[in-house]
Amino acid sequence: MEFVKKLEGNDVYFLEVIGDKILVNYNYSGILVFDRELCLLETIEIMDDFIIESSVKRGQEILFICPENKSFVYFNLVGYHYKIISMVGWEDWIFSPLFQWEGDKILLSDYKGRLAQLDLEREEICEVIPSGKEGILQQRQKLNDFVVEKMFAEDRRAVVESEDGDLELIDYTEEICSIICLPKGDFHDFELQGASVTEIGEEFVLETNLETNECQEYAPEEGYCYLRGKYMAAGQQTFLFLLSSDMADNGVARIERHLL
Repeated sequence: MEFVKKLEGNDVYFLEVIGDKILVNYNYSGILVFDRELCLLETIEIMDDFIIESSVKRGQEILFICPENKSFVYFNLVGYHYKIISMVGWEDWIFSPLFQWEGDKILLSDYKGRLAQLDLEREEICEVIPSGKEGILQQRQKLNDFVVEKMFAEDRRAVVESEDGDLELIDYTEEICSIICLPKGDFHDFELQGASVTEIGEEFVLETNLETNECQEYAPEEGYCYLRGKYMAAGQQTFLFLLSSDMADNGVARIERHLL
């Protein structure tokens, strides 16, 4: 383990990497921003009872999707600017990882194949009738025959469950192409970066090098369980950040930084 940051008095459940910054939730009121050395840069207070269900990102920008708050929250790391956009009337939409972000407009897709466009400048959302040419829907259609565990839309790759129940990383850029069979276990999340794929479970994390098929296993500190993992590419270096929580006290968490 290269470096550890312990967080106390904060029920951390969210972890994201944007560029060379790490974002975690600040209890249920906002966001903490750290640098890659895990030094705190900024505390952003957003709203009371702030709960992030999912998010999408582009460059230095991120959109938090918060149906329990009936809100979208747009956040820009340049200047730490944010805005809250009403989600009233859209709370029953469960948005998928597929999105298209161009300028101030974000095209979002839900798991039923519906499309909605969020206008950040006008701060409004409207439903879009699919034309059949939307790239994000075409991506999803390629995977209709699979049980999809995690999609990596930018890379056109996905972790899927095969017919015999095994986990497999596939490429769906053109035709479906198997990249590697993954060890199966009690995993709840997956991450991909270049030649590495990581499977995240509460009791251990398994990182596999796609070029050498070598595996590296990480175990949490005693009394902790892993929640999330994210990669950071910084120049010639790649880091894996792992978030774990104290099982006896959800107000205590750890962020580990591993150099791959």
